[in-house]
Amino acid sequence: MRVGELIAILEQLPLDKEVVIPVKSSQDTVGGTPCTKIRAIYDGFDWDSGTVQIWTEDVLVRFTPLQLEEFKVMQQEARMVRRDTWIKCRDMSPEQSAEELQKAELDVHPILRVKRN
Repeated sequence: MRVGELIAILEQLPLDKEVVIPVKSSQDTVGGTPCTKIRAIYDGFDWDSGTVQIWTEDVLVRFTPLQLEEFKVMQQEARMVRRDTWIKCRDMSPEQSAEELQKAELDVHPILRVKRN
């Protein structure tokens, strides 16, 4: 996309809307699309001349196709662990189920773990 194309699109939008970049989240979410906010926009220089760079609040990482597939497998495995634990916890007290859910997170890959208070 060129700057002119971007400006043409932005000119059609309300000025008070927040501009964000959708991201793939390591956590399952409910609701709106996971996004990161824009921190700054710079004109590229040196090897990046001829580009406009959008810097975000969160670090963005490019996966190879194989890495992305492996990530999706890990996400699915984490979902299965959590689903099985939720089923197991249905008849437990809130304290017991919280403890069980915390233990189950140890079976999830570290980058996909959810910390509960």
